[in-house]
Amino acid sequence: MHVSKNEPTRISVAEAALTLGVDVRTIHRMIRRGQLRGNKVHEGLRAPFLVDKRDVVSISAARETA
Repeated sequence: MHVSKNEPTRISVAEAALTLGVDVRTIHRMIRRGQLRGNKVHEGLRAPFLVDKRDVVSISAARETA
């Protein structure tokens, strides 16, 4: 998976979890630890996050080479 110029640079937590083969809670932990850049879509306790697709791609690539 790579990011082209025409693709969105942010993806949902669910899509990131699917790409990395982990649970969405793991993605939220990765955001809290700073492993993924994530931004809330809007304010609120249960507001959804979007994560940087480039971070997900680089983590996925690193896992494939390990």
